[in-house]
Amino acid sequence: MGRVKFDENDNSVFVILEQENDDVNMRDLSSGVISIMEPENLLKWNNVQPFIYQNKKGIRIESFLSENKLAGSQGEKVFADFLNNNNIPFLYVGQNFWDITFSNVYKENDKIIMRPDFLVNILDLGNVFFDVKCRRKISLADKNGRRNNYFYIKKDELYGLLHLREKLLIPVWLAFIDREALEKVNNYRDKGIKESRVGFYVVSIAMVEKMFKEIGEDVENKIYYYRIPKELLTYVNSKEKFFESFVCELQFDIHSAAYELKTNYDFCFVEIKKKGASFGKKKNMSRDLISKIQSETGLLKEEIEYVLGEIEKERKKR
Repeated sequence: MGRVKFDENDNSVFVILEQENDDVNMRDLSSGVISIMEPENLLKWNNVQPFIYQNKKGIRIESFLSENKLAGSQGEKVFADFLNNNNIPFLYVGQNFWDITFSNVYKENDKIIMRPDFLVNILDLGNVFFDVKCRRKISLADKNGRRNNYFYIKKDELYGLLHLREKLLIPVWLAFIDREALEKVNNYRDKGIKESRVGFYVVSIAMVEKMFKEIGEDVENKIYYYRIPKELLTYVNSKEKFFESFVCELQFDIHSAAYELKTNYDFCFVEIKKKGASFGKKKNMSRDLISKIQSETGLLKEEIEYVLGEIEKERKKR
């Protein structure tokens, strides 16, 4: 069967064609140990390179992942390294090349299920799914123009993980890795400078779900990205902190965090409604006006368009 090896250092993938019952060691495979193959009439792309390795033919594909996907892959490796370094048992259940995800039993027309990244065994607690997100924080303004930065999860992602929990009856947690912090460490590493490992922030989707229920359906319906207040997150940089996080959640003040977030969302939605009142359809709003709303609220372009769409739905119902 064929073998596939992804090299995260240069964002490339090696594909080797093997014969039946024939094995090849890909552990040390890199561009430095392969011989380039140049057969006649070979159709070439800028990011595809044929090679021979241990007498096996294959191709090396550069720029295999998008920038965001590459960051996600690096974030998953940070999380896996943390678990391994602290002898915490886990299974990686991330994306595979063959698009095998869920049994058809779990597929419903009206409900999506999101695939998590890890199944982690927690001492005295049991198995917990973790979905790892390596992201830059996004902001949200209050009525005084002050900005707070948040980790976030898209509405469809959260619903998909909630449905996963519902179907498999296993708790689901999120682990956020600050992309800017990860890039800083990577830059130090590339320069040969030792830097401390990247930590991560964790929260259960049960806590996120509970907080947005506190916010209320009227506001929640207009939210495209669920921002997660820092008060709900536990920063993990040690084994002790990791296990403590499952207890820390019980002490969080959801009401205060939900009230502040709701107030800020309300302010932003009112601004969008005022400025977009003369536009019946979101596509008619000018780019300059969307940029103005972005600068005043901190919302992203796709969020503004989503809110305008929801406002239009409400208008048609009247």
